[in-house]
Amino acid sequence: MNQQSGKSVVAQFHEAAVRVAIAFCRQLALSLTEAELTLVRERNRVEESAGVCHTHDFCDANMLMLDAFVECGRAENQEACIGDELHPLWNSEWKLAAEADFRVDAFRGPRGFQAEADSAAVKAPLNPIATSILAAVQRMQALNVVIDVNETAPSVKIDAHAVPHVRQGGIFTVEGERADGLISEAHAYVSLAQTVTFDEAIAFIVEGYLDDFIELPDTVRHAINSATVQRSLVVDGTDPCGNFAGDGENAPFVVFDVDRQENIAGPFDTRDAGEKARLAILEGTAPMLDVGALQAYLERDEKPRANGYREIRLAAYDIVITLLPQGGGVIESSLHDDDDSSEAKAALDGVESMMLAHAVAGIDVSLPAYLEGIETAVEAICPGGRSNSSGYGHFKFPHLTTVG
Repeated sequence: MNQQSGKSVVAQFHEAAVRVAIAFCRQLALSLTEAELTLVRERNRVEESAGVCHTHDFCDANMLMLDAFVECGRAENQEACIGDELHPLWNSEWKLAAEADFRVDAFRGPRGFQAEADSAAVKAPLNPIATSILAAVQRMQALNVVIDVNETAPSVKIDAHAVPHVRQGGIFTVEGERADGLISEAHAYVSLAQTVTFDEAIAFIVEGYLDDFIELPDTVRHAINSATVQRSLVVDGTDPCGNFAGDGENAPFVVFDVDRQENIAGPFDTRDAGEKARLAILEGTAPMLDVGALQAYLERDEKPRANGYREIRLAAYDIVITLLPQGGGVIESSLHDDDDSSEAKAALDGVESMMLAHAVAGIDVSLPAYLEGIETAVEAICPGGRSNSSGYGHFKFPHLTTVG
């Protein structure tokens, strides 16, 4: 992306930081219960320790900011985002947003309540960095992600793997408690204090804190793929009922997830076809995300699996993060306009593909809150709006009629 005329990279980052603080704060206000909000208050008392970012209502958006900054080509990696110039600015922007009352209380009330979101800062034209950050936040909102606000999921641990000063000689120390789930399931904990490698620390953070956090950075996803998924996916023959047999020779073949003990792709006539599907899954282009394959996958099962939501959701996210290299999602969106850029068309394809995957997973994509999030994401991609919409929740998605 080209640098916005007349504004330095730091100036764009300055504006983007305020924007994501506002957007994330509003998302918090619309999603948290009063009890969860109280926990946020307890955890996010503003503190500062040496080399660690302030913790407050916006701390959980730090990862989104880093990822968006890297995606925009402003830095080669997350570590490069935290330098002598940007790190103090990063902290100061969170403080600025807090001092300007861009906090949860500003947005409490009906879902349509605008409050500070109607400020001139929010209405100003988006720069490329702000667009990427807001799109990430709004995709998270559209997916109805529940933010873990329990005190045992400190944001310092979430941030730490991106901060160079916590890495000493390639060794990373993880200390604290891991919540085995979201806030509604946060009654089981495992006390941990161990020294591990950097990749192991990334995997630990994801497994312990971010299982249901959509915006995983590429480094994290790649670490998981190489350390976990690659070992757990195998291709082998099936029995007469189509179940994994492990006999090594009988067609049809399937891709079998050893950890989950279930077939996740297939059947395939040849082992080679199964291996290609396995590699596609590892590369984030799962064949299950093809419209025809999704339909077949749904019809094959008598009832949805209990954990299907997470499986489909994470696979659908792989579509969104690989939009530009692949040129779009698995379907051509019904929301295209002739004057859309290739980037906008790719993003719209991904949004509708994501909705399709959710519909197949049994998620009610007609809920007003869900569709409001989708429209918000679409408006972030195409600020001029869509002729296909007549208000929140009124987009027409013909592809979804095939899987309803």
